[in-house]
Amino acid sequence: MVDLSLIVRWIVVFLVIFLLLMVLVFSLMRKKA
Repeated sequence: MVDLSLIVRWIVVFLVIFLLLMVLVFSLMRKKA
């Protein structure tokens, strides 16, 4: 049986990393423009 809280924790971590990457790319694009 897979622990549900563990899955939720990994999803949250993935979303946080994804948001940080989006902010980084967005700031780089604004810097170039």
